[in-house]
Amino acid sequence: MSPPECSDQGHGRALCLSSHGRVGSGEHHLELVRRGGGICEVGFFVDGGEYSINPHEDICKKEIMLVGSWAYNRWEYPNAYHFLQRAARIGIPVEKLITHRFPLDRIEDSFEANIGQEGIKIIVENPNFNPVCR
Repeated sequence: MSPPECSDQGHGRALCLSSHGRVGSGEHHLELVRRGGGICEVGFFVDGGEYSINPHEDICKKEIMLVGSWAYNRWEYPNAYHFLQRAARIGIPVEKLITHRFPLDRIEDSFEANIGQEGIKIIVENPNFNPVCR
């Protein structure tokens, strides 16, 4: 498997977000991310095997921030939130990750879109929700 094409003039990506669970892509993320960049891996819900890395060359020397999660729980959300905030601060258009929005009364449609793998991130919005922090 070869790494995807990049249009970053050879400097590397600031952020690689992986949620597909393919073992072979992990090595490519380490190649694609720039010095001081980040990798967020949330796609391995089953053991799909192993791949080899050189911690010195692939992580430490490039000063990469590597974040992973097996499944979300209430303690994971602050980490993910801060990771996305950092990504947004360095110019990554994280809002483009949201590809579908559904009102609460169409939650079944959101499940169908998710099961059909029609989007990246699908949001169900509750019009009565009034967050304390915004």
